Amino acid sequence: GVPFLLYTFYSAVVYKYCSNSNFELSHDGLKFIAGATTFMLVFRLNQCYSRLQRANDMFVDAICGLRAIVGVTCANLCNAERSGKLTDEQQQAVTMCKLHICRLSVALAVSLKMH
Repeated sequence: GVPFLLYTFYSAVVYKYCSNSNFELSHDGLKFIAGATTFMLVFRLNQCYSRLQRANDMFVDAICGLRAIVGVTCANLCNAERSGKLTDEQQQAVTMCKLHICRLSVALAVSLKMH
């Protein structure tokens, strides 16, 4: 995003200035730049890990939601089957509906995991 562009622009300007002015960096200056870069890298890695953890939490929430949808839908359709008032055509439609809900839920869960 924007911080990356600003850091890239800053680095390019400093590099251009140093190359045009024959600027020599002392050994202590190199240590300072290495320390600052390491410090920025640690914060960047912390942000990346935080994003990964948020994504894992959201994935778990999505899977729990899918499980709840499948459970409620199948339970309601089983209650309709147990009532005994369904024709053979309706019975087949209920069975196919349960099958499609489970199949599509698994497909969604796999696509979320692969994403």
